[in-house]
Amino acid sequence: MERLALSQDCYSKLLDMLPRKDLMEVSALMSVCEVRQREVIAARNHPIGYVYFPYDAVFASVLELQEGQMPEIAVVGSEGVAPIHALFGAETPSETIICKVDGTCLRMGLHDFRHEVGHNPRFRYILQLYAQAYQSQLHQRVACSRLHTLEQRYASGMLATMDRAGPRPLPLTQDFVALLLGVRRPGVSLVAQQFLTSGAIEYSRGKMRVLDRHVLEQHACECYLHIRSEYEKILGVQVG
Repeated sequence: MERLALSQDCYSKLLDMLPRKDLMEVSALMSVCEVRQREVIAARNHPIGYVYFPYDAVFASVLELQEGQMPEIAVVGSEGVAPIHALFGAETPSETIICKVDGTCLRMGLHDFRHEVGHNPRFRYILQLYAQAYQSQLHQRVACSRLHTLEQRYASGMLATMDRAGPRPLPLTQDFVALLLGVRRPGVSLVAQQFLTSGAIEYSRGKMRVLDRHVLEQHACECYLHIRSEYEKILGVQVG
């Protein structure tokens, strides 16, 4: 299939699964927007206004807990859409979606999205495939949070984020990473220092750059490759 960019600045792997005719129809209802880190894309128990298809932005689905904790339960990049709850008729999402790494997205109003889901079978089909992959990620992350070490989860999380954001420096401070991992900052600082010492990563001016991906892959838990392979098997596209 010929690859079609929806604009010079925005491209979605998920939407690229559509035939050209369907892609043109869907893209006519979308606009390009920029999102910034920690910006709320959709809030739990608040009405959904737009559905977002990231290009180089990365989203995190998080659970907002009473004590201010926000553990990440899923990550979304150009292979996906958020909030996926809109596909099933939900008026509000069951979790909050925030921007993890700023960048560019396509977005569609909820009314237009529901119309296309109801009238465009191919569009509905690729969204259903993505929903299956997303659900697989949720299940794996539940097990991961209980069974794997902080070091393993840190490495897996960095790899998953880098896959979606690309090789650019990531604005992931240790405070922000600790928040998304659901742990205290000293634990993250200790793990980060280990990877700094090994030469796997570097921090400069609040941004993290991966220098040796292989080291992270050696320390990542099995969940990273399992989730990645599930997405490729279900969607037929690579994450990253």
